[in-house]
Amino acid sequence: MVSSHRAAWRGSGVWLDSGGHQVSIAVLTTSSWSKPAGRDDAVVVEVENSNHDWSGRGRAQDGRIDVHFNNGIALGAELSGDGGELRWSNGLVWSRPTPVDQEKT
Repeated sequence: MVSSHRAAWRGSGVWLDSGGHQVSIAVLTTSSWSKPAGRDDAVVVEVENSNHDWSGRGRAQDGRIDVHFNNGIALGAELSGDGGELRWSNGLVWSRPTPVDQEKT
């Protein structure tokens, strides 16, 4: 059952991964994904990538996101202060698309 209430996370929205592919991060609220103890403001997120192996679910709180991807890899990322980049623990960086990038899609 999906709740009609969706909390916000400032890293939600459209991103370009390190290969230039469009990725979407959306906040979910489901009964099957409970919040961990001590993380009352954490939200459950879903990452959708055109490459299904790099889609997945995880949790986000403040400027941090932790995702378990469909390929079995788990990574964390830090959101930059200006919200324009996600810096992943494997060294890759995702960025927000520019208006020019959005015209290409």
